[in-house]
Amino acid sequence: MNSLKLFFYLVFILVVLTGSQLQGQDPAAELVIPDSLFDFGYFAVDGKVMHRFWLYNEGDDTLRIIKVKAHCGCSTAPIQSDNIAPGDSTYVDFYFDSKRLTGLVKKSASIISNDPERPLRDITIVAFTGQPHPLVEITPEVINMGRLSMDKLDNVFVAEIKNKMEDDVNLNLVDFSEAYVRAELADTILKAGETTKLKMTLLRIPNKPHYYHFSASMDAYLEDGKKKRFTIPAVGRLNRIE
Repeated sequence: MNSLKLFFYLVFILVVLTGSQLQGQDPAAELVIPDSLFDFGYFAVDGKVMHRFWLYNEGDDTLRIIKVKAHCGCSTAPIQSDNIAPGDSTYVDFYFDSKRLTGLVKKSASIISNDPERPLRDITIVAFTGQPHPLVEITPEVINMGRLSMDKLDNVFVAEIKNKMEDDVNLNLVDFSEAYVRAELADTILKAGETTKLKMTLLRIPNKPHYYHFSASMDAYLEDGKKKRFTIPAVGRLNRIE
């Protein structure tokens, strides 16, 4: 190789290396989903449930959500905002209608973004539908809020939870649709045969008729560590917002 060719070859290598370094220093978005899987546990057939997944941008460029696509017609996954500034967050509300599905169910939605490292991410829910819970009995299995209207705000709807074991059952409320309802347990420790109440207060009515179902998820566990989650759905009918 003569000196001129060597010179151009070295210049080419320098340009490539410099370009790679500069590219590595370019601002980039980074999508972080701390909890991309949620377990609803046991709930009734035809139950409609909801869980909110939080998305964070831990990069130094705007995170753009190009698309969120649920993989099944039984699910929808609307996103709050599709442009997230560095250090900011948004959320996806995952709605699932179990319809006539029974047994173990797993459903996902894909999130496509401009994260250069991981442009495709999934959020997933699992559930066990249509089977009785092994530790407790829930009545009713689905809370019916009836026709939703402004005069229903602050109304309290109740489901009873009965311990059907010979040992104490402890309850822990782990998740509920806090954008629309407040959920409270009257008691967290149930002796054998005892009953407590889940109280669900309607705080806000969604403005789209697809999203008129809510839920509260709880862990039931024994002293020996045996733990089984369950979810109580709540549904209503939405005609119009007054």
